[in-house]
Amino acid sequence: MELQDESSLDDSGNSPSDDGPAEVNIVETPLSQSTYLAIWAISLVASFGIFFVYF
Repeated sequence: MELQDESSLDDSGNSPSDDGPAEVNIVETPLSQSTYLAIWAISLVASFGIFFVYF
């Protein structure tokens, strides 16, 4: 009987040793990888520009 009780706890996803939620929901972003690459390139050029102007 103890094995059936333990399996019912595992199916619910709530075991006594869990501190947080059983599932982690990851939010998908609408921006593509090329958008992040373009933002990175613009910020890189801007940071080099600031570096050469002030130093």
